[in-house]
Amino acid sequence: MTLRLTLIFFLTLQIGCREPYQPPASDDQSNLLVVDAFLDGTKKSCTVVLSRSQSVLAKETKPMEKAATVQLEDSKGSIYTLNEISDGIYNVSNVTIDTQMKYQLRLKTEEGKSYQSDFVEIKYTPPIDEITWEANDHGLQFYVSTHDDDKKSLYYQYRFVETWEYVAPLYSAFEIKNGIAVPRKDNIYRCWATDSSTSISVATSVKLNADIISNFPFYLIVKPSQKYLIRYSILVKQNVLTVEAYNYWKQLQKNTEKLGTLFDPQPSQILGNVRNVDNADEPVLGYFNAGITTEKRIFVNSTELPSDFFFSGDDKCQANSDRDTIKASDLNGFSGFLIRGIYGSSPTPDKFIYSPTITCVDCRQSGSGTNKMPEFW
Repeated sequence: MTLRLTLIFFLTLQIGCREPYQPPASDDQSNLLVVDAFLDGTKKSCTVVLSRSQSVLAKETKPMEKAATVQLEDSKGSIYTLNEISDGIYNVSNVTIDTQMKYQLRLKTEEGKSYQSDFVEIKYTPPIDEITWEANDHGLQFYVSTHDDDKKSLYYQYRFVETWEYVAPLYSAFEIKNGIAVPRKDNIYRCWATDSSTSISVATSVKLNADIISNFPFYLIVKPSQKYLIRYSILVKQNVLTVEAYNYWKQLQKNTEKLGTLFDPQPSQILGNVRNVDNADEPVLGYFNAGITTEKRIFVNSTELPSDFFFSGDDKCQANSDRDTIKASDLNGFSGFLIRGIYGSSPTPDKFIYSPTITCVDCRQSGSGTNKMPEFW
């Protein structure tokens, strides 16, 4: 869920053959507080990410707002204090969820400035009816469908967590221990990577006669991609928004479509529902959302996809049996990675084909994943 909002400063593009004009970034527009907060009524938890905006020219790591005091308060006066679980990320669990109540975020920065959000309601979210996909000329397109017979939802937001299985370019069958090659026991060949959505997906049925979202295209994996080489899974999360929250995310979506993703600078300042208690003129970026979340997971196997969705392996990781070999007697102190053995007359290998590069044999190095299989796999 951790979406990062970034401030941009006025960016003007000249049309035709003119050079793009970029005014200098104004110092008074940088270092604004960015609040990305969500109260999950399903998990009974609240997570808040606090950071600072940067100039479009900034190259350093996004500054996180650390050591803040963050509290969640409901309309009955109950207060929950969030703990900082990592730099700028705050969380609390076991929140009492009541759809008849409203909730407000309060926070104080380390320098003593106080902020609060509007009170927001937790709206009922209907189940996801179906997640489908289509392999087209662009890649793997995912669709979501849902409906609300009571026609009370109307505004929807979609986020997702994707997981995919992949392997290293080469399989290392042996490892070296005390100068001797022994069969490898640990798995460094097969991995699973996980990533969360960063783009904005919102939909509405407000102009329809029925509250139905049918085959809404919320995510495209452009081909070719490592993600669907073996097996891919996507967990889609749906929650209903208020009209105010929908308008906020829709406007932000329009901006990011011009530039790419939420991680890109924004072409205009979009204010959310959080404000400085003592200085209403101070711009604050971001939004505090609350909602019941419904989820649905599907899998896609590589055998279900057309052959043109795949690409050849890394040429840099082609092991050459004539060139990349080492004798078994020379393994002491050897720093390469053994691929497979070459057998002579004895039952043990006389020589080994090897790779000098760890990224060719260790999937944890060749991708962003871990060699621990997820429980749901």
